[in-house]
This record gives sequence, C-alpha cells and structure tokens, in this order.
Amino acid sequence: MSEKSSTFVGMNDEMKLRLAYAEIARLKDDLATVNRGQVDLVAHDKAMRADFERQRQEDRQFYKEQMDNLKEFYVQQMKEQADRHKEELRQLREDNKGNIRRLTIDSKNHQTASDNYIASLNQRITELTNTLQSTQLSETEAKWLARYRHRQQFKKSAEQKRLLKSGQQVSREEEKDEWPDGADTESDSTSSPQATQDAAVTPKKSKKSLDKRSTRTDYQKNKPYTVNPIYHKLGDYFTLPEGGRFVRRKGEIETWWYRELIRIPEHYEEHFYEVASFYVPGKGSAVTRPNTRLIKGCPFDLELITYVLTEHFAYNTPFTRIVEKLSHMGLNMNDKTLGIIVHKIITHIRKEMKEVWENTIKKAHNWMLDETPGLVGVKQENGIRKYLKRYFWGIKANVQKLVWFIYEHGSRGLKAIRQFLDNFIGFFTTDGYVVYKVYEDDDEHPDQHRSACLTHIRRKFVESLEENHELSMWFIDEIGKLFGIEHDCKKAKYTAEQILAERLKRSKRIMDRIKEKFERYAKVNYKGLGTLTKKALKYIKTEWPAMQTILQDGNLELSNNLAEQMMRHIKMNLKNCLNIGSEDSALDYAFMYSVLESCGMNKLSPGWYIKELVARLTAKQCNYVEKEALLPCYIKK
Repeated sequence: MSEKSSTFVGMNDEMKLRLAYAEIARLKDDLATVNRGQVDLVAHDKAMRADFERQRQEDRQFYKEQMDNLKEFYVQQMKEQADRHKEELRQLREDNKGNIRRLTIDSKNHQTASDNYIASLNQRITELTNTLQSTQLSETEAKWLARYRHRQQFKKSAEQKRLLKSGQQVSREEEKDEWPDGADTESDSTSSPQATQDAAVTPKKSKKSLDKRSTRTDYQKNKPYTVNPIYHKLGDYFTLPEGGRFVRRKGEIETWWYRELIRIPEHYEEHFYEVASFYVPGKGSAVTRPNTRLIKGCPFDLELITYVLTEHFAYNTPFTRIVEKLSHMGLNMNDKTLGIIVHKIITHIRKEMKEVWENTIKKAHNWMLDETPGLVGVKQENGIRKYLKRYFWGIKANVQKLVWFIYEHGSRGLKAIRQFLDNFIGFFTTDGYVVYKVYEDDDEHPDQHRSACLTHIRRKFVESLEENHELSMWFIDEIGKLFGIEHDCKKAKYTAEQILAERLKRSKRIMDRIKEKFERYAKVNYKGLGTLTKKALKYIKTEWPAMQTILQDGNLELSNNLAEQMMRHIKMNLKNCLNIGSEDSALDYAFMYSVLESCGMNKLSPGWYIKELVARLTAKQCNYVEKEALLPCYIKK
C-alpha cells in the first residue's frame, strides 16, 4: 500500500475530502510555479533572438561599409592605371608619328637620289648607245654589245643577290662565267685595242657561192617526229611528163626528201542499240544488249576513256575545259556527268590494280617519302560539303621504278602511313617531319632505317647566311662537296656497290668534319650565334643519325628532291582545277597520280599506258600474275 493510501486509514470522509482539497491546492501552486518559469524562458529566448538580429544587422552594415570602401579604392586605382596607360599610348603615338615623318622624308630623299642616279645612268647609256650607233662596229664589238644587253635582261637571281649582300666577293673570273657561252673564247681576242683594230682591219671572209642543191635539207636523215612515219617514193605520186627527164648526178637520179605534217581531226559517233528481253526454253530469260561496253556504267569506248583520263590527269585540264573541247568536236556533255563517268572508270581500274600495286611497293627495300596538301570536298555531319586541306602521301621506289600515292582521309598523322612503314624492311629517305622520326634506328623498329635529306639541312644554312656568313658558307660548301661526289659517281655510271665504296672512301671524311664542327658549337650551347644559325646547327645535330645512313646503302639519294618533284601533278591540279570534289574522288586522284609518276620513271607515255591498262583489264579476267605484269615497271610493249 502506498504512503498516500495509508494516510486515509482511520479518517472519515470529511477529513479525507479536506485532505484531498489541500493536496489539489498544493499541486495547483506547483503547476503555477512551473508555468511562470516557462514564461520566463520564452521571454529570455525572445530577448536573445532580438539581440542576435540586432548584432547581425550591425555586422551587415559594417561589412557593407568595408566593401564600399574597397570598391572605391580599387576603382580609384584602376582609374589611375587607365590614365597612365592613356598617357603612355599618347606618347607612343607621338613617337610613331615622328618616326613616320622621318621615314617618309628619308624615303623621299632616297627615292629622289635614286631617280636622279637612274636618270643620269639612262642619259649616259643613251649617249653611249648613240655613240656606238654612230660608229661602225666590227662584228666582234656587235657581239659584245648584244651579250651586254642580254646580261642586262637576265640579271642575277634573288639567291645570288642575297649571297652578294651577305658579303660574298665575286671575282672577275666568276663574273665572266655568268656571260653567255662562247664569251670566254672571244674575250681574249677583244681584250686589247690592238686586237679590236686587227679585227676591224681584217676583211671578212667572203662566203662561197653555193649551188641551190647544197641548201636543200634531206629530211630523211633527220629524226622523225612521229612513231610510224610514211615515206612516199618518187614513183608513187609522180609521173614524168612526155619528153621530160630527171636530172642525174654521177649516173644516178638526184633525189632528196622533204617533210610534211598532216593532222587528222578526231570526231565522235554516238550509237544507240535497240534492245529487248527474250526467253530460251531451258536457259531462261536474257536481254539482247550488245557486249560493247568496257566498264559497267561507262558509255565511253577505249579511245575516249584514254583521251579524258590523259587530258585531265596528265595535262591537268579541268573537266569544264574538257567538256568545252568535246563540244567543239560535236560531243555535248556537262562536266558533272563527265566527272561521274570518270569516277566509275578509275574506281574499276583501282580496285583491279590496288592490291598488286601496294604489294609490289611493299616488297621494295628503298623508299623516298613525302606528303603534300590538296583541297578536298569533305562532307560534314550536317550533310554540307566543305572544302578543307587534306594530305596526299607519296612513296617512291627508285630501284623498282614505281610510285604509290596514299589518301587516308587526308590525315597527316602517323596513322596514315603506319600501315606501310610498320612492316617495312629497308631504308627510306625523308625530310625532318616528326612522323618519320618515329622509325629511326631503335629497338622498336630495328628493320627501318631513315635517311635524312641533305637539301633540307643545307637550306637551313642558306637562311642563316646573312646572320653568320662565314660559318653558314662553310657548311654549305661541305654539303656541296658531298653532292659533288654523288655527281661524279652518277657521271661514271657506278653501281650501288661502287657508290657505297666511294662514300666510305671520300664522303665519310667530309661528314666527320661536319660532325666535329657542329659538336664544337653544341658544347658551348651555341654561345654568340644568331637565332637562325642556332636553328640550323640544332637541325643538323638532330638529323645527324639519319644523315649517316647514306654510308650503309648505295641506292640511297642524298636528298628527298625526287620525292618532292613527284608532287607536281597534285600542285598543278590544285592550280588549274582548284579542288577535288570529294574524298572518294581523292582516292581516284591518288591512284592516277601513281600511274602518271610511275610512267614518268619508266619513260612511258601516259596515254599509251592508260590505253593498254584498260584494254587488257577489260579484255578478260586477269589473275594476280597477269595484273603484276601490267605495272608500269613490268609492262612490255
């Protein structure tokens, strides 16, 4: 039983009730006390909140004032800085105006002096010309005057002028060498007044009076202009008149030949064939179409195919001009249709020959490589065609006399040439482009050996002539000696083994001197040299490992000029035709450039080769060996 319950024991109801009321009253008092305490807490909390809000407002006001002060400070700083810059700009403009005024005055003075000097020279030349014209010139003096006028017409080139400006002295003997051929032989006779007088006194040899027959040209002795000239004997076209007789000399009729060239104009015929479907029991249906087309989708015969391809690619004639030429000969066609037909022709030939051409190139162990840009129409994601710079790569196999051009989406990166160089075994000559340097002698590419282009190395020193003439000329002369040795070898028609022996015997000494020279400057960090000279020395130092490769193979060329020259058709096409319409067309162009350059290496007529190639490919289904025999380096007439 609880304590409260025990208090009610022995009490009556009234007492219990009083006691309960008293307890209730006490509890009410306790409750009122608790409520008063809670009210005090709420009031205290409100007061704390008010103080906090007031403090926050004061902080905000303080920081706002600080930001305003900083803003005003920085604005003032920027304003002062802008004023300083304006003043400096004003001063620079004033200085620039003064410099322009001085340059203008100096230019006018120089121009006036130059005009006066030129006028005096022209006056002097006029006087001398009048004097010479009034004086009876001897034959020798007239020749000298003609040579002088010829030399004035064809003056020194820009490179020669640059060399002269850089301080190179030109001797009298070197000046004589610039005169036309034959000047040296006659200069001795005209170097003194006595010789001139003797020449004037000596009478001219009278020409022997010749018979008319001696002036006739016997054209049969000359080389014919055509492959199959036609000769007409006297009896084929001439009948001696009655009573006439031929002139005889030493008992035989005196005859000779004269030449006549005849042009047979081309013309075009258009044939329409009526066709129909027919049915043969047991064999099925077919069409009566004649089997006259060489290539599916191409209505051209062999002669017209040859003409269009040769005209466009070999002679870089735009399609618009070809269409114009054809219209004058009765064949009317727009350039878009012509382009579509040409694309079908080349695509057919390229698919037939691509594999065998690439495989033959890959088998070669001596390459020359170069790349050049062209303007190609590239289709964008939105369907609009945009003309962009895209690159063609060229591989030239000198020993095999074969060229192969690559168009890999117009890329100039490593991926475009990697499929060829990764599996290549041998030597290849290139310029210093970074892509080629990946394949220099190292552990990853032990079978690829890059050879540097000495022409590019020499060009760096030509550019630095004005900066450091003596040092640059030394390197130019040494590189020139290397080319001189190569010239001697080719003139003597040496084999590759003999050329390599000459290089090891003569060229190696020169290359050792070159190495010693540029290493000497590299040790002192090119101190005291100009920017262009440093660039040239660093370039030859970087290219030195590849430069030594010429001492390993006699088939290597010293420069990459031949690879650069094979790009001429791309450059001429860009100049004449302006662009290549699409990337599919770029593949066709790459193949045709391969055909043209390979024909040039093998001294084949492009027209003849294209005609033979199309004729043999369309005559029958050729296997791999037969296609290989159609390559320009193997084909036989």
